[in-house]
Amino acid sequence: MQSGEPIWRRPPLVSAVRELRSFGRTWSVLAVAGLAADLASGAVFEFSFLDVWATVLLFGLTVLATLARLFLGLRTPPDMEYAQVFDRSPPPPAGLTREPARRTASRAAWAAVAVAALLAVLAAGALVVTLVLIGKPRDQVLDDVAGAAGLVAAGWTIVCAVAAFRLAAWFRRWEVRRSRVVLCRPLTSGRLRYVYYVAEEAPPES
Repeated sequence: MQSGEPIWRRPPLVSAVRELRSFGRTWSVLAVAGLAADLASGAVFEFSFLDVWATVLLFGLTVLATLARLFLGLRTPPDMEYAQVFDRSPPPPAGLTREPARRTASRAAWAAVAVAALLAVLAAGALVVTLVLIGKPRDQVLDDVAGAAGLVAAGWTIVCAVAAFRLAAWFRRWEVRRSRVVLCRPLTSGRLRYVYYVAEEAPPES
């Protein structure tokens, strides 16, 4: 690490696999809870055709656009790109500690909750715009936005959970093959354009 920052001011390193799994578990629980709350409220059973169409359109287009951005034009599969990054990663800087597993899981869970809340707000705003664009009368737009936004946000959260678990599986597979552990700064696991650190010993399974 090329930095004059004192060691005591630098955050500890965390296991990237453990952090990603904590993200995935929290997002999975939140998505299921959100879907259950939506169904229990009964709002989804009162959707008009335009409400259904806007919900499907918004969720489908956003997910497809994200997948296209991630995979189209890639010459190397993402798992191999990460493996290449890890193969070139340096060992952890001397003096940096490794964060306890429980603290990593707690921080990741709270961060995942914040992301899920942000997704719910974005879903509500995007649905209002979508409903107006597809022709729903403006005085009726807000009638079922909450229920539809809950569905879209839950869907986005599930996608985030699947992505986190998938990345964790790729990272863990590399660790097992190399008998090493991938470390990173807190809340940075999963970023491709990032400098990871690789320690010699493999972490115990959690």
